[in-house]
Amino acid sequence: MYRNLDAEKIIETVRRLRDRIRERFPEAGLGRVAEELLRVAEKSAVKAEAIARPLLPLRVGIGLLAIIFLAILGWIAFHLKISPEVDRFSELLQALDAALNLVLLIGGAIFSCLRWRCA
Repeated sequence: MYRNLDAEKIIETVRRLRDRIRERFPEAGLGRVAEELLRVAEKSAVKAEAIARPLLPLRVGIGLLAIIFLAILGWIAFHLKISPEVDRFSELLQALDAALNLVLLIGGAIFSCLRWRCA
């Protein structure tokens, strides 16, 4: 429910706090601390906005690398000499397990890379 913070409301709250401190304690150093806190809140809001933007060149680069990687895997699979005869059923299962694990790991890696700084 409260997983996102509204930067404008935080800045507004800090600004009100600073003004209240200045009204009640005009000569105290606490007012300068509140002023510094306000500057930090404003800078943090700008930085958070910049961080939240997706990096499109990164997305394109990761997409290209994924395509190149999959093309290399396809080339290897096409040129791989696989014997159609399997001596034991357990060898077939072992090969299928390895292939499935490889596909899942590559898919997970590509998905993870595409989600990085893209939301």
